[in-house]
Amino acid sequence: MATDVTTAATLRMGNADVAAADLTDWSVIPSAVEGEAGLQTRGQEFWTREDGKVSTGIWECEPGTFRSRFAGRGEFITIIAGELDCTAEDGTVTELRAGDSMTFPEGWTGTWHVKSRVRKVYAEFKGE
Repeated sequence: MATDVTTAATLRMGNADVAAADLTDWSVIPSAVEGEAGLQTRGQEFWTREDGKVSTGIWECEPGTFRSRFAGRGEFITIIAGELDCTAEDGTVTELRAGDSMTFPEGWTGTWHVKSRVRKVYAEFKGE
């Protein structure tokens, strides 16, 4: 993507741009469920508000299962590729596939089961 995100008034990320974006290795998810190897993630952050409480970018994860806890933050995502099931602590299962979007409110806790490599666009928002 050629946009200079430090000076852009708006930033458009089309599906083709997101699908083709080169991502850097971020980390291995330490909360993989017992018996699973750590899951490698990759990503690229595109914009962060000056106070650090809002950011946007791309995130990708290999297949596997891990615990997710949105402590002190929430996230809005759109799945660009892959599929996953998100199971909330109350047992509610939400299936997400390419084209689906979901909001994880601050405090959401559950399990993500990544069935095939997932690439998502995210907007993360942090509480006070």
